[in-house]
Amino acid sequence: MSVPTAETILATLKRVPLLSASQLRRVEEAAGRGAHAPDRVVGRLVEKGWVTRFQADTLLAGRAETLTVGPYLLLDLLGEGGMGRVYKARHVRLGRVDAVKVIRADKLASKTLARRFAREIRLTAILEHPNIVRALDAGESGGRLYLATEFIDGEDLATTVARSGPLSAADACLAAYQAALALQYVHDRGLVHRDVKPSNLMRERATRAIKLMDLGLSGVRAGDAGDAGASMAGGALTADGVMLGTPDFMPPEQARNPHGADIRADLYGLGCTLFSLLSGRPPFTGSTIEKLLAHASAPIPPVVTPSGPAPPALAAIVTRMMAKRPDDRFPTPAAVAEALLALRPGARLPEIQATSVAAPVAAADQSTAVPPEAWQTEFEELVDQAESLAEAQLVLTPPRRRPAWVLPAAAVVLAVVVAYLAFGRNRVQTPISEASSHQPQHTATPAEELRDLRAAAAGSEDRDAVRRRVIDFRAKHPGTPHAVAAAGIFRRLPSPLDRLPADAAPYVRAAGLGPPVGGLAFAADDTRLVIVRAGRPPEELALPELTPTASFPAAELARNAAALTPDGRVAAGADSAGRIVVWRAGGVRVLEVTGLKARAIGLASDGKTAVVVPDDEDEALARVDLAIGKVLGRLDVRAVGIRDVILAADGTACLLTADDGTVRVVPLPAGQPVRTIEPDPNAPGPPVAVCAPEGGRLYLAGIEATPGRYPPGADRSDLRYELPMVAARPFARSPRPTALAVSADEAEVAVGTATGRVVVFSAATGKFVAEHTLPGGVKTLAFSTHGRVLAAALDGGRVVLIPLGK
Repeated sequence: MSVPTAETILATLKRVPLLSASQLRRVEEAAGRGAHAPDRVVGRLVEKGWVTRFQADTLLAGRAETLTVGPYLLLDLLGEGGMGRVYKARHVRLGRVDAVKVIRADKLASKTLARRFAREIRLTAILEHPNIVRALDAGESGGRLYLATEFIDGEDLATTVARSGPLSAADACLAAYQAALALQYVHDRGLVHRDVKPSNLMRERATRAIKLMDLGLSGVRAGDAGDAGASMAGGALTADGVMLGTPDFMPPEQARNPHGADIRADLYGLGCTLFSLLSGRPPFTGSTIEKLLAHASAPIPPVVTPSGPAPPALAAIVTRMMAKRPDDRFPTPAAVAEALLALRPGARLPEIQATSVAAPVAAADQSTAVPPEAWQTEFEELVDQAESLAEAQLVLTPPRRRPAWVLPAAAVVLAVVVAYLAFGRNRVQTPISEASSHQPQHTATPAEELRDLRAAAAGSEDRDAVRRRVIDFRAKHPGTPHAVAAAGIFRRLPSPLDRLPADAAPYVRAAGLGPPVGGLAFAADDTRLVIVRAGRPPEELALPELTPTASFPAAELARNAAALTPDGRVAAGADSAGRIVVWRAGGVRVLEVTGLKARAIGLASDGKTAVVVPDDEDEALARVDLAIGKVLGRLDVRAVGIRDVILAADGTACLLTADDGTVRVVPLPAGQPVRTIEPDPNAPGPPVAVCAPEGGRLYLAGIEATPGRYPPGADRSDLRYELPMVAARPFARSPRPTALAVSADEAEVAVGTATGRVVVFSAATGKFVAEHTLPGGVKTLAFSTHGRVLAAALDGGRVVLIPLGK
């Protein structure tokens, strides 16, 4: 390698875009005024802040061309591992700082590695969660393969503990809580992380948000059916004798059979991680074999913090997470998250018990009325602060849509993922304790706003004013648990529906005979009811008067009814030519989407996108932007046999019900099914499905003998809604469920049947609440926003409103 000179440095700067045009011009002018040593030239660039020290060293080494990787300019080396290097880099066009991971050329020849990670790109590149490091871009540049992920300005928790010692109880609980949220998201998509440990939890310095990293060992969970499971068997990570996971945090079952481990293995790893964060050391010590044997048979050591034994309730949670038998642990990460939240002051134990979350753990600490300890109050404050900062980030930073060119070519992507999943960490060794130069102004968190709303609803404040505040709050937080909780307040406030006209029957006739009704929706303030019928534009009735508003203009539709957003603001359907017809109040648009003829549509809750079932059954379902009429992507599902498309409230997934009785869960935007729920032989089918208001649980009928509630990731119900027999015919078979609805506060579930019965249950307990008999089979149900009125569409197109009481 030749020794660089000032002239060669200048020539390099002209080739490699390290400097702006004005900066380069000034360097050329300085070079014209006299000769300078190359290290002096580069040193001045560093002093001026025009290049980084890493770039300067690379320049002097004569390797400046390696500083550009695709659209990125490398700024610093963050880490190095067996598969390659991780750099801090700036996207030249966008100006965004990301982490770029470049694979070593000698690792690309391994066909085993390519097979190993072929399925990983399908499963992990789709992940989009605030507590998971995101993949942003991938490609090839100069024979080098790279993957770009979001850059996290912070440090991993292993480094934090090694530098500053164990975390406080409140801080450790917050980290475990956010990690559990990330793992629940992973679990909902059929994955198991397999290597949960402190070094794989990065904490962002500004927000203190935990980011789950290194999903390179993840795989489909044990027992999942379909192609994902087959690819797991075909590309086994242990085929070459590699042990999955880290011995300090590995559950016994994973050491024995990595492919038999499910999400509860991750909960064990999270339990060991929480143990380590509290005590400053892993649960067991010794050689690798000694650690594995201890995980399998040694008693769980007591959790001891620097100030003494951990709080009993917290220690009990750690102990349950680290149970030797998976069945003795929490069932899901969501259960861990709820158990941790129950440690906060004033957490209501009955709600925890109702959701089957570790009631004994919380009960041990809450059975007697004692003042909360300081760490509990601190934990609550940290949770509220984290929610507030996360919300601020959402407001300040628009959601990143991964463009079509991200992860472009299969051959490139498979090799790039090796770099992403197998080497160096995206870390910056910045002490988290350093104070930020800018302290964000405190704004009320959603939890604080909810507390204020509850107090106002219980006090003497004007009830209509409180009602408007609740409506505004729910509009700010659509599809979230906060909106669900606010709907519970809304239930107790006055409503226009309180003034519905009284009929002789215990229901109110809203609409007469007509084409079949395919959907019903109440406005967010319960002042309107929207009805969609086959072949017709939507109808809107003002409430409580039940007078037509003519808000939706006429437009041709095919035989299927349009889809509705939950608040009835937007409707979309297909006309006889396969064009997409979109209604918003006062207007209608007809979209001709190139290469797509629509048969049926599932509409996102914001009304901006839709999942379209093509008229050609051999064609794949499509995601369509309704503003521009463009296909955003295709789902890995053909249209054949698809009956209905239902989008989750948070837009992260859709449900597809099929003629064969199956229900498929498909994450968006990836479009590859992660779950197929098969009907029992005795199921009364066809399937009927509805998503919970915040997009978590599913409520399904036609899958098991009776309707049921399905937790995230579960293929069987955890709670059944048993339809009572008709008193006059005690030996008659229960009628077939034909419609489901869940209230906005997820307090009640309504089941309609082909015989005209409507039965209302408590969503949390399955207990019978009320029953109504209607003059015709029930086709569609919808709760009012306040939950005290139920709309039902019947045979013959009739629509009635059923007051349910408070």
